[in-house]
Amino acid sequence: MEGTSSLSSSYPQYLSLRIILILFAGFWIYAPALTGDWIWDDVALIPGDTSLHSLAGLGARWLSNPDWGLTSSALYLQWRLWGPFPFGYHLVNLLLHLGNGLLIWRLLSRLGLRWAWLGGLLFVIHPLAVESVAWISEFKNTFSLFFFLLSLLAWINQDEGKGGYLFSLFLFLAAMLGKTSVVMLPAILLLYAWWKHGRVTCRDCRKIIPYFVTALLLGLVSLHFQADYTLQGQALRARSLFTRLADAGMALFFYAGKFLWPFPLMPIYPRWPFDEPLWLRLLTLPLLAFIVAGLWMRREKWSRHALLGFGFFALNLLPVLGLIGMFYLIFSPVADHFVYLPMIGLIGLLVALLETAAQKLTQVPRLVLMVTIGLSFSFFTWQAHRYAGQFTGDEKLWAYTLRLNPTAWAAHNNLGFALLQSGRMSEAEKQFDAALRLNPLSADAHNNLGIVCLQTGRCAESMDEFKEALRLNPGLLSARVNLELARAKFSPAPKPDNR
Repeated sequence: MEGTSSLSSSYPQYLSLRIILILFAGFWIYAPALTGDWIWDDVALIPGDTSLHSLAGLGARWLSNPDWGLTSSALYLQWRLWGPFPFGYHLVNLLLHLGNGLLIWRLLSRLGLRWAWLGGLLFVIHPLAVESVAWISEFKNTFSLFFFLLSLLAWINQDEGKGGYLFSLFLFLAAMLGKTSVVMLPAILLLYAWWKHGRVTCRDCRKIIPYFVTALLLGLVSLHFQADYTLQGQALRARSLFTRLADAGMALFFYAGKFLWPFPLMPIYPRWPFDEPLWLRLLTLPLLAFIVAGLWMRREKWSRHALLGFGFFALNLLPVLGLIGMFYLIFSPVADHFVYLPMIGLIGLLVALLETAAQKLTQVPRLVLMVTIGLSFSFFTWQAHRYAGQFTGDEKLWAYTLRLNPTAWAAHNNLGFALLQSGRMSEAEKQFDAALRLNPLSADAHNNLGIVCLQTGRCAESMDEFKEALRLNPGLLSARVNLELARAKFSPAPKPDNR
């Protein structure tokens, strides 16, 4: 893996064909999603958020939520181009994903992998990426990763004496303003310095200090807004430190397993079984320590490269393992979009293993390996295409989710809302009832059930639901408006006095 290599280091005559293969695979996989509708919180994020519809609103959004400031600016520009039509947003997200795949090809090539193009292709076709690409709300994932990869490549340039330090730092700032989940880049740069030179010098640390300062400041801002958001009527389950550590260990192995065998995939995974003994979940931590220690003991040989790949994976997962409060944890302890960036480390590690194996095998076993890779990649492509087809609309996505995870209360609520919008009141009410049986503390489900009651003439019941929604989440504006509508409908205006 050592040394550098150009994008076309091996078989340059096939460069164009390889690029076309990556682009074709990406467009074929995501063709169903390109014509898809808004899903889940897309409407609230873009067409329903008027702050994205004007420069004044955008400025206010920068002040109120700067950790996604650059993402907001990019969405504002898209609003000016596409307006309320989702096709353009889907297309931009796909183009960014394809660009990220090409940059990963370039990155792995710079790390010395002759099969680097295989890594770029795997990233583009991997089913774990579907949620980030087919769901418009996860534009911040594809957008921030683009700047993250450019920053890392610029750092490698300056490390090799080609300049680009300030450019790399600027790109990291852009990535952080896209989404702060890229916060671990400074640690990745230290890991790269150790992998490249065998040690981390004081000069390396001095150069990385501005990255750490940027990460710390914007990371604290993000923590502030995450904490503020999670308090809006959606309290997270109280967890001890040991529980958080156990869940983090389980999440890390969950993501590694899903990378190797990404089936089945779903937008909301089941929760860990809380009645399971805590010590059993805590066993993931000594297992992780054993793996890292084993690799470290052989760091002078092949495992140095394994530590780079696995370290990239684990470090970039650290902010989303549940050790700190995140709003998404009210739905599930894990999500595919959390691993969009970290899985690059496993991709590099897998490509290095395949390349090494191919070099050591004789002709017939090498041919078997090539056929196996081709069949595996074809299978991944087909499965990613099928999964992307679920992201065409709320009703289809949440019905699919509930077939795999009937305990997902948020999926019941979201499916119910889709049915409510299509006028299927009785079906919607069943879904809201199911959501509240699973999670009686969902203010959104109470509010939605109140809407069904109001539209079917049960004003008294609707007011009870709206009041409960406001008790659980006093800041839920829609519940307050709905309550006033129910009161107006339930209390007719007094008859005029004709005396």
